[in-house]
Amino acid sequence: MKKPKLTLVFLGLTFMSLFSACEDSKKNDPQPNPNNNGNQGNSCQIAGISETTGADNEQSEFVYNAQGKLTRVNTKENNTLTEYITFDYNNAGKVTKMSSFNASNVLQDYFTVELNAAGNPAKMNFFSKDDDSNQMKNITRYEYEYNAQNKTSKVNMFLDVEENGTLSLAGYMTFTYDSKGNPNHKEYAIVMGAGQAPTPAFAYDYTYDAKLNPVNSSPIINIEPLAVNNVTKIVATNKMTNAVDKIQSQDMTYEYNSNGLPTKVTTKTQSGVTTSQVYSYNCK
Repeated sequence: MKKPKLTLVFLGLTFMSLFSACEDSKKNDPQPNPNNNGNQGNSCQIAGISETTGADNEQSEFVYNAQGKLTRVNTKENNTLTEYITFDYNNAGKVTKMSSFNASNVLQDYFTVELNAAGNPAKMNFFSKDDDSNQMKNITRYEYEYNAQNKTSKVNMFLDVEENGTLSLAGYMTFTYDSKGNPNHKEYAIVMGAGQAPTPAFAYDYTYDAKLNPVNSSPIINIEPLAVNNVTKIVATNKMTNAVDKIQSQDMTYEYNSNGLPTKVTTKTQSGVTTSQVYSYNCK
């Protein structure tokens, strides 16, 4: 069964991110529009991200309309278009659908978002093309709970485990936050067998710098809450063995431009894999 995949990897949280525009009032603006925490007065939008791991290179190009809304993200591997995503907005400027197409313009999968009265995601559904029937099937659903500060406190995950069209609880994530609104701890639990309650599987602790995360106000749908600042360290602990997971644990170092926005991010896992991302912006 095809699972939700990462189209883009962004700053601010884990690499499980798959996209949410409506976490709180800080993200009501549908444009990724960082301004260096007000220090420089420049309005900037992300123009591109280039990610390199070993000999592989992936580029993401951000396309905006005349009103400054993000309308499309092109993904290229070694300068060849492999896929792109498009966005549907409601009248309030919130993204309600994000669709992924291959280079031949064939729809591959999409997310839909159901918003609650506060304009935050209540449910998010992932639809993917079945390889056998060539039909779109709802294979994943995420249901959201919020704390008193209107921050995501829990995400329940449902999967079509039996591939029979029925979604069942597969696990959940819980989040706590630091004083700046960054998610600083996540617990991840999974269902180990039919009829069983979720079992704690991993815990993640996050450390941040004081710089503005340039995708904090992006409309790209994110399963997990986006951070205000840029994550510099992730420590992942396997709850079943109480050992540090060296593949998921990683350190990030940043280079910044004069607007205080990251232009290069180097990520190194404790297992020794190094990835670099180069960011470009349109500023005015």
